[in-house]
Amino acid sequence: MNASPRTDPDVPTPSGDGAWAWTAPEGPPASPIELWKPPNIGVASVILGFPGAVILVALNWHRMGRTGKAILHLIAVVIGPSD
Repeated sequence: MNASPRTDPDVPTPSGDGAWAWTAPEGPPASPIELWKPPNIGVASVILGFPGAVILVALNWHRMGRTGKAILHLIAVVIGPSD
């Protein structure tokens, strides 16, 4: 069945003010986030080992708003491998 764009529920329709649903909000751009770069994390993993590198990666995840993922991996570092 071919639905026209006006009747297809998956196709966004303009809102009352004429703006499309996927347009960027007005206002100043977001400020950049200071993150650890992958080469720096790689060097840290050689010097500090796996736990040191995971701590840096967890800092990046926290700064990007993925705090749950950061906490989960930090818990895994504290528990450590089950040898």
